[in-house]
Amino acid sequence: MRLIVFFFVVLCTSNSQAGIKEGAFFLSSSAFMLMNLDQETKEPPRFAQLNLGYQASSRDTFSIELITWRYYKPHGALWETSSPSQAFPGHVTSHGAGLAYQRFLGSSSNFYLAIHATWLRQEYHNTANNLSDWGYQLFATFRAGYRFEWFDGRLFLEPSVAVTHWPIETGMPPDFQAQESKWSKFQFEPGAHFGITF
Repeated sequence: MRLIVFFFVVLCTSNSQAGIKEGAFFLSSSAFMLMNLDQETKEPPRFAQLNLGYQASSRDTFSIELITWRYYKPHGALWETSSPSQAFPGHVTSHGAGLAYQRFLGSSSNFYLAIHATWLRQEYHNTANNLSDWGYQLFATFRAGYRFEWFDGRLFLEPSVAVTHWPIETGMPPDFQAQESKWSKFQFEPGAHFGITF
């Protein structure tokens, strides 16, 4: 309960108007990295993300994203209750880079839409953690969110909702593909990015 009150107070003290200045750069990442702190899971995501961006105008930002993570079942099943029947026969480790474009809905609006396209190298490891094959994946994200800012826009938090899609996936071993083919190639998910401008 204290954590909920803390976040409510923090959000209420944020600036109500976008304070990003044209020509500013920013560094940001994803709050999904907090999943790495879960000491009880047997399937750590080992997720890391670093974004370097540029504010081209009061409404437009462009960024380069570097991402790595590990997952144990198809993307389409990530939010389903875990069961052995949904899991891969091992895990996938992904490393990649992408581009993102973000458009604020007005010159003084904190609401935004964004599109991300990330090209990932996929390493398919069997249950003995041996590399069984590798391939590539194009991972696309369509995002809608809101930016909270503090300290004249130098610190920001962007909660969002997103639709993800992975239209290209190559090199997947047959036993992994058998699991992947059971699920949609679209997924709805929450998101939260945080960062600093300079």
